[in-house]
Amino acid sequence: MDAEEFIKKLLTLAPKLKLPYQQHLEDNGKLLPHVFMGDVTRFIISEVESGVGSQDVNNLLNYFEDALATGDKDIENLISVSFVENLIGEEKTINFIKPQSGPRLKLLMESILK
Repeated sequence: MDAEEFIKKLLTLAPKLKLPYQQHLEDNGKLLPHVFMGDVTRFIISEVESGVGSQDVNNLLNYFEDALATGDKDIENLISVSFVENLIGEEKTINFIKPQSGPRLKLLMESILK
């Protein structure tokens, strides 16, 4: 799976991201996966901050775990650099999602968010 396929499936799992995705395409003229993952991170932070903790967040965390299990280094890089690193300083979100994360995502978070 390449980054574009990864993002397209992500949109099916979290339909609320379709509008930010369209805006991203309009703003950039094409998909910039690492930039869009910043939007995904902000979405998750917003959901947690609002107290929603939606099914979309759970879907995304499960999807990230599954993607990390494939061993695809490009996707792992996308998740680690443009999702996990963007969580630095977001303690409420980290504390909310970490217990819900699978073992691979949790380990990645622990290694980056020391």
